[in-house]
Amino acid sequence: MNNLPASTGHLLGQTEEDIVGTTDLLGHDLNSPIATVISTLDMLIGLIDSDVEKATVQYFLKGALAAARRERNMLFDLLDLARFEMDQYELKLEPVDMGLLLRKCLDEEAFVVETKKVQLEVDIPSGAGLVAEVEIELFQRVFSAILDNIMKFTVKGDRIRVEARREENRLMFRFSDTGRPFSTELLGKVASRAPHWNQRQAGSRTSVGMGLPFVSAVLKAHQGSLEIKSQPAPPLTEFILTIPGLNLTLPEG
Repeated sequence: MNNLPASTGHLLGQTEEDIVGTTDLLGHDLNSPIATVISTLDMLIGLIDSDVEKATVQYFLKGALAAARRERNMLFDLLDLARFEMDQYELKLEPVDMGLLLRKCLDEEAFVVETKKVQLEVDIPSGAGLVAEVEIELFQRVFSAILDNIMKFTVKGDRIRVEARREENRLMFRFSDTGRPFSTELLGKVASRAPHWNQRQAGSRTSVGMGLPFVSAVLKAHQGSLEIKSQPAPPLTEFILTIPGLNLTLPEG
């Protein structure tokens, strides 16, 4: 079976191979955050009648919140990817300071960075003209999807660098890390909807759910692009996002 009717094929894929690959990734990746939420709530219920410090409860709640955000984002990434693939997504554009938006997304990842004990370096200059016309909620999930991919495939001591620049009339966002690299075989197709599960089992980095195909679709819809580079030794992976910039300065606040 090579092609499926649109009514059944677009959400999980349009070929049998894509559907199997999508469900393998989603089944694994969606289970991880919801399992964290469930186990955390189980522990908190057990702690209600015990003498625990406020900081301990806060730690568990932050972990559950981070996992819940991941689960929500993956679900909406999948739904919106299907809409983009069917050319049925209508963008709601408005000017936004992309540097501030990226910093907000990094703030939401602070708990994960702290608990994984990775080294984070951020270079987002203020006053650099990082204004673009985008759908804000989509780009919040674009940045989160890239960061989710980085966090999933890095371990204690790995280095992460996030930088933003304006290059003439375009904005560039570069995310780099020293975590697990992509295999050469997968690198060229990881940003498209395709079976990736076997490659992950073989040790390659992959998309997290439909995150990277979603990122690619959103950037394309905004006349932007996604470039992914990865090398095994020394390990270094880069995600380079570019979109058109506006010659506009937004008021602070």
